Amino acid sequence: MLELTRSEHKFRRAVILGCRPSAIAVATALSEQGYTVHVIDESTACLDMLPQARVAEGKIVPLLSVRNIQQDLIKAEIRDANVFMAMTAVDTINILAAQMAKHMYQTPLVICKIDDPTVQSIYKDLGIIPISPTALVSQYALEAVQP
Repeated sequence: MLELTRSEHKFRRAVILGCRPSAIAVATALSEQGYTVHVIDESTACLDMLPQARVAEGKIVPLLSVRNIQQDLIKAEIRDANVFMAMTAVDTINILAAQMAKHMYQTPLVICKIDDPTVQSIYKDLGIIPISPTALVSQYALEAVQP
């Protein structure tokens, strides 16, 4: 469980860029752990897949992207966030947004989905936690076939 808090706030806030199925699952789990989660995406159809009960309670806040990362982050109240996760389908967008959250807005915990596992160490050195679905699937597949 994520336990980081910003010193000026006694509550938990997360911002997730991207509203793919994995992001929806993470947003739901975080909201159940007491986080208020802002989810940004450029598709209203994707945002409509968020659990409506959590949205109605204000635990998950869907935000339609204006297709400008900085404006989207500000609209999602990134300055108050304890956690930022970049989970779009595009590595370059994820990387840029993660660096902005970490270095412009000093978000304490930044997680970035990066499909290319060869660049993970670069971002780890920048204080960003990289997650590679490609590496995870490969690892599980290899573990499954090993005696």
